[in-house]
Amino acid sequence: MRRRRRSNSADSLELLLDTICNTFGGVLFIAILVVILLRMTGESNEEKPIESVAPEHFQELQNRLTSVTRELSLLRENRTSQQRLAEKFAEQEVRDQIITRNTLQEEFAELEREYNQQLARNSSQSHEIEKTRSENLQTDKDLQQAQDEFEDLQRKIVEERKSRVQEMRSPVVRSSGFKSEVGVILRYGRMYVWHRYGRGGSRLGLNTDEFVVVGSQGTSVITQPIPTAGIPLRDDDLSRGRLRERLSQFSPRSNVIAVIVRPDSYRQFNVLRDVLLDEGFEYRLMPMDQNGEVADRGGFGGKVQ
Repeated sequence: MRRRRRSNSADSLELLLDTICNTFGGVLFIAILVVILLRMTGESNEEKPIESVAPEHFQELQNRLTSVTRELSLLRENRTSQQRLAEKFAEQEVRDQIITRNTLQEEFAELEREYNQQLARNSSQSHEIEKTRSENLQTDKDLQQAQDEFEDLQRKIVEERKSRVQEMRSPVVRSSGFKSEVGVILRYGRMYVWHRYGRGGSRLGLNTDEFVVVGSQGTSVITQPIPTAGIPLRDDDLSRGRLRERLSQFSPRSNVIAVIVRPDSYRQFNVLRDVLLDEGFEYRLMPMDQNGEVADRGGFGGKVQ
């Protein structure tokens, strides 16, 4: 009779422990499910804007949460009291199993905490990696844009240098003997011949068609070129043709062209230079500043060598 009662007591304890384990497993499953749902809800909230919840619905959810928390607390208390009863009245083998189960539960809880912590760290690291990748992509774009701008600036610098480089064509070496000097002035982008000349190349005085007297100084007169007179120095065939026609009254064998250039006509000088060299003239270049004065002391038929 005693053995039978003892067997029935053991069976009852096993059923009780089975019930406790099932209850605890169910509670644990619900808790894990709630954690997973909360995490999924958190992830979805990161991608989608948070929708506002009605106050009534929020209060209902809060009441349900309070109720579930209270039930979970009661179940834990019941499980604890049942474990104490089982530890007092159960056989040693059952007690050992309870201790082993409790140890496993603690290890499981610890592993779950570590898993959640590692999951949070992985999420943070993933966010940092994505942020770093976005920054690297933006840096690559900025670098490519800066490189394109640098290459464009280099190209503009090369083009600007090319536009400022002018080909220098030197006149032929002056031959021996005496030649008459013919003075021309470059101003306002035009060429002016300073004096009138006869058929034999003799100087006849100031060229009043292209110059005007604006004053006097002692026995000298001060002249200025007329802005609308002279020959325009343009880089075209018409301008070159007019220059050749104007210079046709002079001879490269007996005349040297003295070119006085003002700052506003430095760029146009190469047009006259090319015509002079093509026609075989020697020239003497005299670049002047804006207020520089030029005196003519050659009289009628001045000679240079």
